[in-house]
Amino acid sequence: MSLSIAVNEAAEERISVASNWKLVWWRFRKHRLAVISSVILMTLYAVVLCPDFFSTQDPELTEARQAFIPVQGIHLFDGGTIDPWVPAIVGKRNPETLRMEWGTDPAKKIRIGFFVPGKPYKLFGLIPLEIHLVGARDQNGQRIFLLGSDRLGRDQWSRIMHGTQTSMTIGLIAVTLSVILGIVLGGISGYLGG
Repeated sequence: MSLSIAVNEAAEERISVASNWKLVWWRFRKHRLAVISSVILMTLYAVVLCPDFFSTQDPELTEARQAFIPVQGIHLFDGGTIDPWVPAIVGKRNPETLRMEWGTDPAKKIRIGFFVPGKPYKLFGLIPLEIHLVGARDQNGQRIFLLGSDRLGRDQWSRIMHGTQTSMTIGLIAVTLSVILGIVLGGISGYLGG
């Protein structure tokens, strides 16, 4: 009985001398959904800071002959071992509409890797790099389309990675302005009493 009382007293002592920030941090760590959400938010802002690293190719690279390519789903296992790959894209012209119809061929596999060389870019606009998070291991001109392509043959995945800059920046600016305005207006109304 005296051991549990001593533990409770030690916990109360620790809480009573802790700073406000430390109390907030302890409470935040206990809330799993908040921790998971903050990890997701930090990942999205990492994409905002360096979208070229997360994209598989140049988002503005157009090749109209590769328009409307379907999604190439990533397969992590091949023959019981971890060896990521995507099915190759095969296309044929429809004799009636004369349009290219694309499909995936799981028999032909494009091996993909992580941290592979690709299109050169500048990290933060300063550091020249060629490393991308995901890409084709064989650099023989093979393009991969993780989310397919649009009508101009542009890679949708890469375009989404670059589009996060605009979306997330607008949200961050809106929240920052609302906090600043809230502080100023709240301070004025509190000081003037109404």
